[in-house]
Amino acid sequence: MSNRLQCLTPRTTDLPPESLEPTLYSSLKAQSEFHIQTNYISNRLLADPGLSADTALSFGMAIDMWAQALPSYFQPNSQTSCQHRWFLFARSRLWWRYWNLKIIVFRHILLRRAIGRGTGPDSAAQFEQEECKRICVDAAHSTILSIHQYSTLGLTRLEGWYAT
Repeated sequence: MSNRLQCLTPRTTDLPPESLEPTLYSSLKAQSEFHIQTNYISNRLLADPGLSADTALSFGMAIDMWAQALPSYFQPNSQTSCQHRWFLFARSRLWWRYWNLKIIVFRHILLRRAIGRGTGPDSAAQFEQEECKRICVDAAHSTILSIHQYSTLGLTRLEGWYAT
């Protein structure tokens, strides 16, 4: 790896090939791509937190497209040879952010359904609302399960902060 880093200078014209294994910078790259791909969602939620079910589902699909584009070693159930603590934490943190954004996108629809304002006579709208509810609950479940599994390693102060 150090040989590859020595090749990168301000005058570098040919970039070295991407690594097939995670590097110390892989999570920074993935996290940056996540923010670039989802920034418009965050801006929309800040401007108007009451999204329609259809809009929320569209945002959910955009978030999922980012997740599908991640390298295989960042997929949550992948078996990678890299078992370094920094990597396991980076992968977990990425998925916690992914699921938390999904919860934020869909939670108001879940809450509207819980207080009885989200039901209507339109069966298509009810189906969309049920799908939003399922996605929100699944994201919450996945977050809790992932944090529980990760915490069996014993949490450092920083990891505990991210996990809560």
